[in-house]
Amino acid sequence: MMKGLRQISVLTAVILGLFFVMLGLWAIDIGVSGMVNGLSVTNGWNWGTRTPIQQYHIGLWLVGIGTLLSVVSSIFGIVEWKKE
Repeated sequence: MMKGLRQISVLTAVILGLFFVMLGLWAIDIGVSGMVNGLSVTNGWNWGTRTPIQQYHIGLWLVGIGTLLSVVSSIFGIVEWKKE
């Protein structure tokens, strides 16, 4: 088995990747809702206003980065586990 710090690092990377995926799916949901209803997307304080298409693409990037992070850290964990 992997030892202490490596195991915690891999677990942290997987959890962070899943967090990015969930955040990205939420951003995609907000973007699609804005596109369907023809609204702009804002955070409520009138700064950071963007079009729904921009919000949708931010969500796609977050899902891609989160998936890549989870997959790479999982592969690293499997390779380290097989070495021992």
